[in-house]
Amino acid sequence: MRVAICLAVSALLIAGIYLSPLELFSKVYLLSAETVKQLLLNLAVPLLLVLGLPVAAARRVRAPAAIAWVGAALSLVIWYVPSLYNAALRNPRMETAQAASWLLGGILLFLPLYTPVAANRLKPVPPAIVYLFAMAVVASIVGLRLATLSPGLYGSYLAPKDPLHILDDLQNFWHFDPQTDQQTAGLLLWIGSCFVFLSSVMVMFYRMYKSER
Repeated sequence: MRVAICLAVSALLIAGIYLSPLELFSKVYLLSAETVKQLLLNLAVPLLLVLGLPVAAARRVRAPAAIAWVGAALSLVIWYVPSLYNAALRNPRMETAQAASWLLGGILLFLPLYTPVAANRLKPVPPAIVYLFAMAVVASIVGLRLATLSPGLYGSYLAPKDPLHILDDLQNFWHFDPQTDQQTAGLLLWIGSCFVFLSSVMVMFYRMYKSER
């Protein structure tokens, strides 16, 4: 039942990302929409996939915590390098690689924490706490840097093609000019990521208190 529910919800999330207006907004109009897409693909969907792993598969799928952390951090950092980010928006193959690396990075991140095989999990305190706080620091640095960079570096959003004819409303009525959009994206990345990581910290403390040892 657990496996079916987690897989079904993760499939619905992926369908919602690519079949909803979020996909068009993220590719054409708003960097902040792309950040929402990244948070879903890099955090929400991988967490569900890890929670939904069958126990038999989870016993075979393991990653050392240090390697998992580095892989997760790289999947977050590299795609906000402006040259790689702009290339992914223009090139379908790079966009696929970007989405795949977000998913894989998220799975690596959560596997040592939430694998269904309790013996394979990181000890809640202090290893898992340090692991999560270190990831929160990386996400904070990337988010704050994104919010303070010049909007011209993410040039794909400066003069979009505007297939929906809503650009004027976005920039003048909703005041979502490129600078505001990029600042919003940085704050979403910072606050959204840290919310997940700090919530997981609370889960680790809960596990420690519930442990008989």
